[in-house]
Amino acid sequence: MKAHILLIGSFDKKFLKDISNEQWELTNYSDSWRSITFLESRAVDLVIARDGIDQLTGYDLCLLIKSHPWAANVPFILLAEKKRQDYSLGGHLAAFPDRIAEYAEVIKKPQSLAKLIKEDLTSLNNKGRVKNEQPMRLLPSGLVPTDKQDLVNKLMASLLLERSVSKIMLGLADRDKPKKQIVKEFAQAAQRMLKADLCGIAISSMNKPWLSLWGNKSLSKEACTGLIDKIKADMVTTANLSIDTNFEVDSTSRSKISDLLISPILSEGASCGMLIFAKYNEQKFTPLERTIINYMEWHAKPLIEFLLLQQEVDDLQGQKAVRAAIDPLTGVYNIEFLIGFLQQQLLFSFRNKLPVSLLMIDIDRFSQINEALGVAAGDMILAKLAERLLATIRSSDLLAHYSSDRFIAVLPNTEMKGAKVLAEKLRLEVEQANFFSGKQPGPSVTISIGCAQFDPADLNPETILKDAKLALQRAKEAGRNKVAV
Repeated sequence: MKAHILLIGSFDKKFLKDISNEQWELTNYSDSWRSITFLESRAVDLVIARDGIDQLTGYDLCLLIKSHPWAANVPFILLAEKKRQDYSLGGHLAAFPDRIAEYAEVIKKPQSLAKLIKEDLTSLNNKGRVKNEQPMRLLPSGLVPTDKQDLVNKLMASLLLERSVSKIMLGLADRDKPKKQIVKEFAQAAQRMLKADLCGIAISSMNKPWLSLWGNKSLSKEACTGLIDKIKADMVTTANLSIDTNFEVDSTSRSKISDLLISPILSEGASCGMLIFAKYNEQKFTPLERTIINYMEWHAKPLIEFLLLQQEVDDLQGQKAVRAAIDPLTGVYNIEFLIGFLQQQLLFSFRNKLPVSLLMIDIDRFSQINEALGVAAGDMILAKLAERLLATIRSSDLLAHYSSDRFIAVLPNTEMKGAKVLAEKLRLEVEQANFFSGKQPGPSVTISIGCAQFDPADLNPETILKDAKLALQRAKEAGRNKVAV
């Protein structure tokens, strides 16, 4: 099958003939408006665009096309008026051109462009790049431009709509909210934007998949059963599905689903969950509402991964694996569980561009306390300290017993400023506490804390642990009972 190439810009017939080849089919449009319309009607394998076209430059078109989730792997060659490396920012971002060629040189030597085309198509076929096999909906159906002059206005409207949806979806992933509350807020937002009668989220956890559905009207028992059977069939897991619904299932109700959209969400190439939207009683989703659902689908991956990770942690807490991960002396997680959790958390935060901070907490002069009062007293202090730390940190944070007199607190979605505030709160709480209540007053117990923040350039957990150790050493050198970063 021939590869299909879209060439955007004004070129004479001789040039078009010179770059033609029996291995590919070439379509040429001189303006961006007709090019976008074409992309929404047919899949292409490669795009070439001049830098100066009309209201949208070739560079603008590249950003528009390659930021689309279906077109990330479509090779894009930009024919610049001058070869400017700053267009690609060193090639660090996938939304920038794959190649930049100088327009004047290409016009003089059309065979040089033909060579680039052949190289990119070969790379697409041989190096594992996924070919785009469907047209791209670059503009919402309700915002289709009427002419060239209207194009930029509609693009701006589309951008603002997508940004609004993105903000809503990313704002739902809040570790301080229970799962049910997150799904409820998602459904409420979707019902406002879409006027949907039912919305839901399904998570394809291999151990405990679950489905949560929220509706604003009753649904017949037959329709509800059919909906759940459809969702089960679309899920990849065979485990028993946990189902939570907040709408009334009424055997006498005449409400039926007239339009159902199920959007699978992929992570690492596999389905990790889905979004569900439905309307009742002959109502249908409009083209613009379907576009909003597409935008929700694009931006749902962090939310679904977040809920999946939350579900996996919940599952672990009910299994023997969690008991094996608990330190018997302090009742908090041990170092083995800490390292595994930290690896997952750093990877999740890297993918979703979220901060992570870490506190290394050390009991000041703990060896002297052991020598003066005995090991039993030292163990009692460790256990009580763990209780106080757990009572002070957030439910979304993780506390682990790192070594004999040290604890680690992992603080997801927390920048250094917030980590330092929490560390100071912990330090003051311990300083004011009486660890020997009801007994002969013992020595005061204080802690020193080192704070570190995750560097997205380094996913190794040992790096953030090393940074925290160095910060802890600075706290010790400052006189103990201190917080350092």
